[in-house]
Amino acid sequence: MSKRGNLSVELKIGEGDIDLILTDRWYNVCDLCAAELSPFSFKLEKADIPDGFATVNIDFDTESGLASVRLGEKVLFNVRMKTPCPTGISYLIMQCSADGEGTYIKKLEKRDGIMKFVPYTDPSFRFTGVWQENANGEIVSYKLSAMAEVGFTGNRIDLLCRGGGEGIRWFIDDKPVEAKSTVSGYRFDTEYGEHSLKFIVRLGDRIYISGVKIGEDENLFATKERPYIHFIGDSITEAKRSYAFQCVEDLDADYCIIAKGGMAVCDGFGWYMQPTKPYGDPDRLGMETMYWKLADMGYIEDIGDYNFNYCRTPDIISVFLGTNDYLDKPADEEAGNIEKFKVHYAAFIEKLRKQFPKTPIIILQALSDKYCRVRGIDAAFELMKEKVDNVYLVDSNNWGIEISEDGTHPTQKGYDDLGSKLAVYMRKFL
Repeated sequence: MSKRGNLSVELKIGEGDIDLILTDRWYNVCDLCAAELSPFSFKLEKADIPDGFATVNIDFDTESGLASVRLGEKVLFNVRMKTPCPTGISYLIMQCSADGEGTYIKKLEKRDGIMKFVPYTDPSFRFTGVWQENANGEIVSYKLSAMAEVGFTGNRIDLLCRGGGEGIRWFIDDKPVEAKSTVSGYRFDTEYGEHSLKFIVRLGDRIYISGVKIGEDENLFATKERPYIHFIGDSITEAKRSYAFQCVEDLDADYCIIAKGGMAVCDGFGWYMQPTKPYGDPDRLGMETMYWKLADMGYIEDIGDYNFNYCRTPDIISVFLGTNDYLDKPADEEAGNIEKFKVHYAAFIEKLRKQFPKTPIIILQALSDKYCRVRGIDAAFELMKEKVDNVYLVDSNNWGIEISEDGTHPTQKGYDDLGSKLAVYMRKFL
């Protein structure tokens, strides 16, 4: 009795066809109702099998309700379970219909469905965004968004993990799916074949992954890489449906977003609330410091530095900062904020360049300018060009992006237009 397993039948069909029935109860072998009343049944015809003896493999799983019929490793077809089967499969019935020579059975084998563990360190896994190992033998997601993907063969994959949440988006073969929660993580069922599992973790749904389980005879493989765009920014980048999402849709790209509403470049600047300190505390950290930390943006508790061990090199880095760096009125300029911003922004880009020596870095110009934002970013870019190569400033302030009533953030149409125009600009680097 097995809820999951494999049947291997070596047979030769002389004339006619043969019905194979997987059932959870006893029937007379000639019972004509057995096929209709049993969980799985299917017909094999002579045209399905080459001349002589051939091995037919049947992988079944009563919990997912799927069975796959293979000729060797070639999938002939998949079968969906017709009736509930809470106890598992107990019998195989074979009914042959032929006027002359029937079907010959040479060998019959059964194996229970054994799952094998593959750790996250397997090279088939691809991690995009901020991931880091912990002392418990797990890899952990950090920041606003993190993505992981792995290819697998078979009809089932179990993700062994803890944490997670309702905000995680799951995909099988790039199509959204619902995950089945288990005591050890999440389970995904599909038809037999080659597939990909991808998931995107958002802030607040941190997940701790130890690996996956797949069928004993199945394998993992690395999926085809898409371009990878790395976005760094503030609330304009962090928004639930920001320009970043339209951009990667247009480019069919993977992405990571490191952003926080109210985030400045400079330490001590910015407008975001701190969970453990009062609003306006001068210890508020800017992107120049927070980017290199594991702590979620806006939290000043030191939970360690990001070591970049599992960092995928971006194809493009997009940086959209400066809106929250106190460049809003004459007093800001008089206080020397343009000079401070220029130096700190250029130093941040120089540090990014050391981490990613060959990746193009695209700087977006401010979409709104209360006083000296545009001048500040222009000044910073001139200093950047002196320090690093392969850095570009796009005049997004002249793209005609529709701004909302608050005077700072785009409307949804503005976000979509910004994303599409940025994608057009980025194509020359891909």
